[in-house]
Amino acid sequence: MSFTTLTLTLLTTLFYLVLADDYGSTIATAYSLGMNVGISGYIDNGGDLDYFKVKLTIGRVYSFGMDSISPVFDNYLILYDWNGAEVKRDDDAGPGLNAQITYTPTQTGDYYICAKGYQTDRYGSYVLGVSDTTACSTGCDSNFGRVFS
Repeated sequence: MSFTTLTLTLLTTLFYLVLADDYGSTIATAYSLGMNVGISGYIDNGGDLDYFKVKLTIGRVYSFGMDSISPVFDNYLILYDWNGAEVKRDDDAGPGLNAQITYTPTQTGDYYICAKGYQTDRYGSYVLGVSDTTACSTGCDSNFGRVFS
């Protein structure tokens, strides 16, 4: 293998790694998200969808939040139930252009949250988290009910 071929192979591999999707793009490939933990992600093209699976308990109050790290990245959240039916969506209920969903499940089970950009021609970094805010009366903290570690 020549130096040129090796360099081209390494650059192609690096390019692929940079563009590789960070989380599953369907409910079937959703990444498991823990409670009260912030996870960072990247919407790497305008049509990218990042799906996360979270276990919710009937009657508890949960707050899902997506904070943009990239400037001018308007994020969007969609919550699905255990059957993949949409139960709630949000664009800007959080501070600025950040999405936030508050939800009380009617059944215990796996739920799915889809993180995406509001505009299909935008991309950027974000932090996503879910918190059980049942005990909060008017919000738990400055992150509008979200407790990220």
